Amino acid sequence: MPDSTFAFSDANGNYTFGSSSGTKTISWVTSSGFLLQTNNVASYTQNIAITTSGFNFGLKSANPNYSCDIINLYGAGRCNVSNIWNVHYRNTGSTPYNGWIYVTKSANVSYVSSGIAPTFISNDTIAWYLTNIPPCQSQYLYVYLLMPSAGQSAHVKATMHSLDGAGNVVYTDEFTRPFVVSCAWDPNDKGATPVGIDAPHYTLKNEAIEYLVRFQNTGNDTAFTVLIRDTIDTNFDLATLNVIASSHLMKTEVDLETRVAKFIFNNILLPDSNVNEPLSHGYVVLQHKT
Repeated sequence: MPDSTFAFSDANGNYTFGSSSGTKTISWVTSSGFLLQTNNVASYTQNIAITTSGFNFGLKSANPNYSCDIINLYGAGRCNVSNIWNVHYRNTGSTPYNGWIYVTKSANVSYVSSGIAPTFISNDTIAWYLTNIPPCQSQYLYVYLLMPSAGQSAHVKATMHSLDGAGNVVYTDEFTRPFVVSCAWDPNDKGATPVGIDAPHYTLKNEAIEYLVRFQNTGNDTAFTVLIRDTIDTNFDLATLNVIASSHLMKTEVDLETRVAKFIFNNILLPDSNVNEPLSHGYVVLQHKT
């Protein structure tokens, strides 16, 4: 303030603001999942003339030990070809632990391969045993799935189990993404969950709506910067806007007057799909309430 802008930190906890010179106040806004540590300041006020740093906030996880989260599950449903699907998961607690990741697919979808060899495969379930999952850090696992012909309904589900020292399951989280297989597909799209009912896609008041914005470098050279601009509809309360996850480190800024959110992936080094198809994809996940 008084610029009326706010920013989200990246996966490493770093944040930046673009601002004119003058006296500015930067305040930490209470968010789910984190608490301000005892004896840490909640705001800074300083006269800014040049680039200034060091406005740090000491936070800790508000979640219990061994808590876990399937942040996102995303992929393409292109007919009759092998599509990459990514599982984005996180240890949301404050201690490292071992765990399991399961990907369960509908019977009309076939497993092809994965970036990490699975621990076992049983019918339509592929499973990985993971060790020493670090706290408060996002990690990824991807699989290639062969889709059926166009028009068929299918689904993919990701499940995470956290284990205590004795190997007992302490927490479980899962994410299911249903879809209809298609043959026309844009690698740059935006989809909502839940999709709502009837033609107008009605949802309940105050229901959290999650938006997945996907992009892919389908050119013939490395992308160094990706910028996404998203104008937030006036039916959404900006105070409920939350950045759930992103595929790469990014900077987020929101202008409260224009309602334009900017997601800036600097130095993303996104390879083109001809050189490395699995790594040519990216995304950002948002959540709003009406």
